Amino acid sequence: MINAISGGLGITRTAIKNREQNQIGKAVVRTNDYTNSFYNGPAHLRIGGLVSRALDKGANVTIYKSDSYTTENPMLRIVTTSADGEEREQLIDPRTIDISNATQNEMLALNAYLVDQGKLDGSVPTSILTGTDITPTDLAKASNLRSNFLDIARDMMEMQYKAHNYSGYAIYSKMLGVYESFMGRK
Repeated sequence: MINAISGGLGITRTAIKNREQNQIGKAVVRTNDYTNSFYNGPAHLRIGGLVSRALDKGANVTIYKSDSYTTENPMLRIVTTSADGEEREQLIDPRTIDISNATQNEMLALNAYLVDQGKLDGSVPTSILTGTDITPTDLAKASNLRSNFLDIARDMMEMQYKAHNYSGYAIYSKMLGVYESFMGRK
């Protein structure tokens, strides 16, 4: 089972449960004619991480626990792969991520960590990574562009409320509460 994030797919409980079985896996799943509303073209995802997200033009980002991961030192590996197969790796302690000034990749890692710790459930919406920006996300944007995800979560929560989508409002309200608690604001 792959924990795939591509447009509207979220972190699934089944995938999170199965992650222990494939912790360090490096197998690549290549789907030839994958298309959804955000990404046209093949989506390249990896098996074995906490989460894998397809990006525009065939790139992806996958979050793994590092080989030295412990509860006291929860280092995560953010592995980005361009469409031509070039990989880059970043080690990060998710506890040091500043939600008010983070990249999409850092937030993907933080959300995976919070799910792993039981602070968030498997229904983390991927729209938190982009907010209301529906333009395709490429590797550079996901890796380099910093945003205030507390504001994005607030905006998405308010938008759900105004649209009378109270279940969506509740999801974002819970996420915002977890984020504020994580940042020591609650």
